[in-house]
Amino acid sequence: MESYSAVIFDLFGTLVPTYRHRDVLAEMAVALRVDPQRFIAVFSVETRDARETGKATLEENLRDICHRLGHVADGAQIEDAAAIRRRFTHASLAPRGDALQVLSDLKALGFSIGLISDCCEAVSELWESTSLAPYIGAAILSFRVGVRKPQRRIYDLACAALSVEPSRCIYVGDGGSDELTGAARAGIDAVLLRVESEIDLDPYRPDARTWEGPTIGSLSELVHILRDGPKAIDDEPGR
Repeated sequence: MESYSAVIFDLFGTLVPTYRHRDVLAEMAVALRVDPQRFIAVFSVETRDARETGKATLEENLRDICHRLGHVADGAQIEDAAAIRRRFTHASLAPRGDALQVLSDLKALGFSIGLISDCCEAVSELWESTSLAPYIGAAILSFRVGVRKPQRRIYDLACAALSVEPSRCIYVGDGGSDELTGAARAGIDAVLLRVESEIDLDPYRPDARTWEGPTIGSLSELVHILRDGPKAIDDEPGR
C-alpha cells in the first residue's frame, strides 16, 4: 500500500482551539441593538453560507441579518459589530499549544501540509499574518474558493494544490461541518481530533457525535502514529 505524503488539517477546533462563539455573537448583537438569541440563530445557520463562500462581506452579511430581524442598523452599529468579530477572529487564530511543533515535525518527516477551512473574510484577511501560515503549503479557505465542506470540490482543490492523490492524504479535524465524512467520500483517510476539554464548547460538530473511525486526543499523537510507517493510521482504533 502507498504511504501517506500529505496531511490536511481543519483550522478551528483543530490547529486552533475551540472558542465560545456564542459569547462574541451576543456582544455583536448588543452592538447592533438586536435580540442576541435571534441574532445567533440567523448568524450561525441561515446566513453562514453567504458569509463563508464569498457571496457577502462581513458588513453586508450583518446588514442582511438585521434586515431579516426587522431592524435597520446604522453604519456605526454595523462597523462596531464587524470590528468585534474581527478582533475575536484575530484572537482565535492563535495556534493550539502543540500545533506549531507538530507542523514542524511533520515537515521534517517530509509531509506536505494543507489546510481546509470554512471561514469568512476576516480569516482570509488575516491568514497570511498568522504564525501557522508559514507551515501550510496550501491553504484552501472557503471564502476564497466559493465552496464549503463537506462538498467534494474543496477536498479536490486541496489535493490538487498539494499535487497529491487523495489516497495519499490524511485529513484531521474536530468533526465540524461533516468534514470527516466529506473527506472519506473524497477518498481521503480521516482522523477525528477529540479534545475532551472542548467537546461541549461547539454544538456544530455532527461527525464528532457519530464518527467510528480513527480518533486522536491531541495533535501530537498524529506525529507518533505517522512515524510508525505506511498506513499506520489503519491500525489506530476509534475511541
